[in-house]
Amino acid sequence: MEKYDVVIIGSGLGGLQCGYILSKHGLKVCVLEKNDRTGGCIQTFRRGKCLFDTGFHYVGGLDDGQPLHRLFSYFGLMDLPWQRMDEDGFDEVVLRGRSYMFANGYERFAATLSEQFPHQRENLRRYAAFLRSVSDNIFGSFVKRSEDDVYGTSLFARSAYDYLTSTIDDPLLRNVLSGTSLKMELDPRTLPLYVFAQINSSFIQSAWRLRGGGSQIAASLVKSIEKNGGTVRRNACVTRLVEEHGRIVAAEIISPGNGNGSLGNGSGLHGNDNGLHGNDNGLHENDNDRHGSDNGLQGNDNSLPENGSGLRENGNGSPENGNGLLQPGALQKLGTERVEAGYFISGIHPAATLSLITESAIIRNIYRKRINNLPCTYGMFTANIALKENSVPYLNRNIYVYNTDDVWQYAVCKPENVNTCALVSFQPPADGSPYTRNVDILTPMYWPEIERWADTAVGRRGDDYLSYKRQKMEACLRLVSGHIPGLEDAGNVIEKAYTSTMLTYRDYTGTPFGSAYGIRKNCEQLMTTLLSPRTPEPNLFLTGQNLNLHGILGVSMTSFLTCAEIIGMDKATEGLL
Repeated sequence: MEKYDVVIIGSGLGGLQCGYILSKHGLKVCVLEKNDRTGGCIQTFRRGKCLFDTGFHYVGGLDDGQPLHRLFSYFGLMDLPWQRMDEDGFDEVVLRGRSYMFANGYERFAATLSEQFPHQRENLRRYAAFLRSVSDNIFGSFVKRSEDDVYGTSLFARSAYDYLTSTIDDPLLRNVLSGTSLKMELDPRTLPLYVFAQINSSFIQSAWRLRGGGSQIAASLVKSIEKNGGTVRRNACVTRLVEEHGRIVAAEIISPGNGNGSLGNGSGLHGNDNGLHGNDNGLHENDNDRHGSDNGLQGNDNSLPENGSGLRENGNGSPENGNGLLQPGALQKLGTERVEAGYFISGIHPAATLSLITESAIIRNIYRKRINNLPCTYGMFTANIALKENSVPYLNRNIYVYNTDDVWQYAVCKPENVNTCALVSFQPPADGSPYTRNVDILTPMYWPEIERWADTAVGRRGDDYLSYKRQKMEACLRLVSGHIPGLEDAGNVIEKAYTSTMLTYRDYTGTPFGSAYGIRKNCEQLMTTLLSPRTPEPNLFLTGQNLNLHGILGVSMTSFLTCAEIIGMDKATEGLL
């Protein structure tokens, strides 16, 4: 049996970045991924001629000298085919039918919005200057600070909503400035100012899409890890972490033993960690879902006979059901194995991590209860729309559409909040065509919407579930179609559609309740919601979206904080700072 220095559970962005950092410094690393493709939320999948991203849509701060540029240069990711979005309007916010453009560059951003809000010109300048200062100090998070500073005086301890109301005295402008924030859960009571400011600041610096999809990021990191002597094992599903003498000593895994079995999606044991939403196999249910309707939309009569990796899903050969339970006789097809290491890193949800430690003298019940009871953010409903050729022009910007007067209301599940806002993202044409072949439409989703199907498994949710998904997709199309040139007559331009709900995310990624952004950070309860990489187990550490800041930028930063627990901050950030 081979022993490693570090075993990493999950090959989402955070897990792969930790693997990169540690293998670069000579540690013997093994990344364990339950599916046969790596990448978590940055994975892509193909349907016919269309390539879809599961959760990766765009990034910010990738220009020379900006934070993500420094991070991605360190990880060797700047040679990928990045495409700059429109600098004069990378994001468009539509509120009650009126459009507002977000421009790149702090000064240009403030000046552009000042044309529509001339009386707020000075407030916009102060707001932009504040965002700049937050970004300029982002790498200061690698400097060890006292708990009094973190929990008392840092921007994590301040409310984003209170800051906005004290800085911007025009309610409409406050909504506009918050309108691109479907990248986070806008809760006026809990959202820390740091989360709001750092994420928005990075995109105002510069905004980029990736031609060919986010899976290129994962592929590059895997290649680098293996070049550094590390191992990335696919189809290796961790079922238990073994504790002996006060430490984790091994991960028990199941994997295809004789070539006849596969670890399909839906186990909920470990999946992605980068937070936006999605998984490494396309995250679409094998529910034979026909998305057709009376309005003429042509659906897909067999939306996913296989997941994106080619593994058959539940009901078609997978040994697991949608809730993580092995089907009878499944172990006959699987081999079991024990993988030992000196350190362990988990890129999955902390509650899912603790569920792997079935016997422990270290983990107290009060700690388990605390982690298991942490509230999570809302989820996302996603409609991936395949379009007919030469029907819808490609827009090099995102569109956020709201039919509301308050974009901060969506953290609470209310009937009036459902299907009244959406993000529309375009896939860059690989051939340089002026037309796009597919768009993604995302809208917040709440657990009560789909709770009646909570005990069902992927592919076995019933016709009423399919009908519900179809109705929700059509509601989203009605909301956004009038703001997308060429999509006004949706029934004639849509070729096929694929949908996913919170249940999809829950069953494919193991994220409790299918949360889009993981644990809800609460500026009023930082000591319980702002998690450290450390766990009570002295050699088990966490990484990913649930710790500090979610999204590509947040997870990339957190990977260094996690690795610093093993090799020290100076060594972990060597070549970055």
